[in-house]
Amino acid sequence: MITASANSQSIVRMAIALMAANPAAPLTAPERARLTHRLQVCTLEGQCVPFTARELAELRGPLCEYIGVYHPRITAIVERQFHENAEDFIDVARR
Repeated sequence: MITASANSQSIVRMAIALMAANPAAPLTAPERARLTHRLQVCTLEGQCVPFTARELAELRGPLCEYIGVYHPRITAIVERQFHENAEDFIDVARR
């Protein structure tokens, strides 16, 4: 499987962190805990582990909707990162 690097996902990761930290976000307690934990997963070298294509596909709709409501000034930036890095988010294992 090929995934984007954590660096190329920095804006998306920031948006996910905003959503996970906001008690008003439309997340259940288990979803919030999973996202918070997932954001903290690092390699032995201390590098953030990038989100997989599947994780990003599942988060894209709810995340963009949340950002549009609570952080409208960064909506275009988040959507642009999804669009510009789309080829990095492809799960080649499905081919």
